[in-house]
Amino acid sequence: MKGFEKDRKRLDDEFEKVLESVYPDELRSYVGRELSTASRTPALLCMLSARATGGKPDASEAAGIQFVHAGLDATRRVLDEGSWEGVGVEPVEEDMVLLAADVLVTVGFDHLLDHYEAATRVVNTFGTEKARESEAVGVDDRFSHESAHFEETYTTAVEIGCGGEPPEELVSLAESLAVADCLEAAAFEVDVSGKAERAARLAESVDGHEEHVAAIRGESALGDEHSTETGVEAQD
Repeated sequence: MKGFEKDRKRLDDEFEKVLESVYPDELRSYVGRELSTASRTPALLCMLSARATGGKPDASEAAGIQFVHAGLDATRRVLDEGSWEGVGVEPVEEDMVLLAADVLVTVGFDHLLDHYEAATRVVNTFGTEKARESEAVGVDDRFSHESAHFEETYTTAVEIGCGGEPPEELVSLAESLAVADCLEAAAFEVDVSGKAERAARLAESVDGHEEHVAAIRGESALGDEHSTETGVEAQD
């Protein structure tokens, strides 16, 4: 089994282990749904960064940043849709999604005990930027706050994967992927085609890790099935 296949298998095993530990079954189904809904770009970036800097990916840590990302992404959707009503009266869809999000973030922190400050920074950035977005005027301003917490998550994934100060090219890749993925996830009508093009070039420049790069392209807004749907195109 090749290096990437082993990495992905270990990552999937971490996901499965966590899902098996969640009870009751209804909550497990929500946690599993939210975990599968979120792009796995952070986890893949974490593993790629370890390989690209001569290290061995830690599947537990890669899963950790993915759990946090999935939990925050679920929370973002509930907040953005503005449909959270009837809280504390009857169990509703939004209540279950937020409970699943809480489980995911908590489990993520359990996997990132050696990176507690970094994980805390990701969650704090999410809260701060969502608050600022709610007060922002104009699409561009709102998008800058929305994408900021994506960037924090993705660059933290790179930092964790490298086990220290990451190379600038990996940070730039993470930032560009974050902006492109945010556009797809939040459905903003903002032109970030240049960012998408830059992310594609940066991804291709990571030599010797083609399978990791291909997986990131497939999960992210760089993938063909994503770019045609979201309008993220590679153009000057």
